Amino acid sequence: MSNEENENLSTEAYSRKAFLKQSFGFFMNRVAESLPDFSNQDATEKPLLRPPGAIAEKAFLTTCEPFCDVCRNSCPRNAIFQDRFGFPVIYPEESPCVMCTDVPCTKVCPTDALMPLETPKKIALGTAIIEITECTAFQGSGCKVCYEVCPIKNEAILLIEGLPQIVPEACTGCGVCVFTCPTSGAISIRSERN
Repeated sequence: MSNEENENLSTEAYSRKAFLKQSFGFFMNRVAESLPDFSNQDATEKPLLRPPGAIAEKAFLTTCEPFCDVCRNSCPRNAIFQDRFGFPVIYPEESPCVMCTDVPCTKVCPTDALMPLETPKKIALGTAIIEITECTAFQGSGCKVCYEVCPIKNEAILLIEGLPQIVPEACTGCGVCVFTCPTSGAISIRSERN
């Protein structure tokens, strides 16, 4: 085979490879564009909280491999579920993130959809919100369950004149307060991931 024929075959193989790569990229972009926009989630649905270390939502949806289950299987408290598309999600009212010391779910992701965290205080699922019209502490009951169960009480949640107050900068959104609150709807986690 002549050098010219070799060059033609090499150019043809490269062109085929470039075409396939470009086509795959175009296809993945179309898939990403067609994914649901969870940021405008209906308020009646459960909060959409990704596991600790999750990257920004749109990048997460194109990086995470649905139904992979590696992070779910690493969670010692079974706090990671699957949403209807097979992506990992935490529903704090069913099983909150308990802020494991070594945050194992962040260290096992094969696709980098979850990034390793050095400490549980770096978890950023969302922010707890107290509905004062629903919270019995604000009605004079003296309840302080959310304060007592908070993994980082006196940092993420304070008691001021006997009433619970969230410190947004310190709250990790773990949802332990949501899970243990005796009054349904009195506290929730708001995710501001985009």
